[in-house]
Amino acid sequence: MVLFWAVFYSPSAWSADRPLTSLEVGFNDLVFDMSRSVVTIESSHRARVGAMAGTTGEAVENLVSSGLIFDTLGHVLVAASSVAGQDQIEVEIDDRQIPATLVGVDYFTDMAVLHVPVRLGMPARLSSRQVCAGQMVLAMGNAYGLRAAPAMGFCAGTRPDGSLQFSVPITSSSYGGGVFDLSGELLGLIVGSIGQGARVAVAVPAYQLSQIVSYICQYGDRHAGYVGVSTADIEIVPPIELASPFQFAGSAGRATTMISQGAVTTLVVPGSPAAAAGLQKGDLIIGYDSQRLTSAGQLATLVRRSSPGTAIDLTFIRQNDVHNARVIVGRKEIELNTPFYDVEQFDQSGPTADSLVQVLDYLKQEVSRLEARLKRLR
Repeated sequence: MVLFWAVFYSPSAWSADRPLTSLEVGFNDLVFDMSRSVVTIESSHRARVGAMAGTTGEAVENLVSSGLIFDTLGHVLVAASSVAGQDQIEVEIDDRQIPATLVGVDYFTDMAVLHVPVRLGMPARLSSRQVCAGQMVLAMGNAYGLRAAPAMGFCAGTRPDGSLQFSVPITSSSYGGGVFDLSGELLGLIVGSIGQGARVAVAVPAYQLSQIVSYICQYGDRHAGYVGVSTADIEIVPPIELASPFQFAGSAGRATTMISQGAVTTLVVPGSPAAAAGLQKGDLIIGYDSQRLTSAGQLATLVRRSSPGTAIDLTFIRQNDVHNARVIVGRKEIELNTPFYDVEQFDQSGPTADSLVQVLDYLKQEVSRLEARLKRLR
């Protein structure tokens, strides 16, 4: 018995638990440090509701989201979709509710800057890293009423538009929160999500935040272009061969252009610049101002970077004919509680097509024509 207790309590018997204990303590400290940079954003606006038949009343709609402390001057970073169009915005931390003012919105990234008249918590430490694919991360933001609820995941990489994607499950109240590496440095500000059910986070890279905040504080809103289409990627097998004059930059001297990729329109917003230019659902967009277009993400990025009021030329295929539409770029707006990556200009849930689908559709049409001819002959 004495020998048993001597072995049980010997350092070698329980030293195996030490790494796990150290890991747990390290994570606890890390979560605490990150939580000091996270705040809760409560915004509200008055909305008309039907009270009784033939009457209307007013109600106050509240929205809870997250924010990140940027500096000691009272600037707080949030997702613009959480504060757009709100009558009142408050920052909550350590049981304090502090009124905030909206400094400006960056419509390129769906990020907004708030200002409060007091110092809050600790500013987030911004990472200068531009690549993080495969890195283990912690997301921190409001979740179901908890101000600093952590979630673990990985960095999936950089999206075509320059934003970061993380395989971290989030809720809508996590928008405005942050994704941190295991040293506690901020990798990105969460501005939206992608997917159905368990959604993954999309974030503005931390190395871009200082420049964006500086611009907004100096000039106010940074506007982005808008045309009013949702698109999805499409691959064409075999490729479509287009003859001159439908050539793009870099294809000079070639008699034909092979089209194997593009962006098919899944929605054209009524009254939008795209609708005014004659674009329709199902159009295959293959060119942007004589530039070859290969994906929906590329189209979304080019549109956002176009100045409102400028004219752009979109080349597209409709019913095997090539067309060109002159589109006057509009100004992008952000709707309340509508994350940037869930809306117009980048629709991953839209239909995709390949040669098999096209062949099947063609065969169905031919069968229908033959049946009609047989009926007439009878």
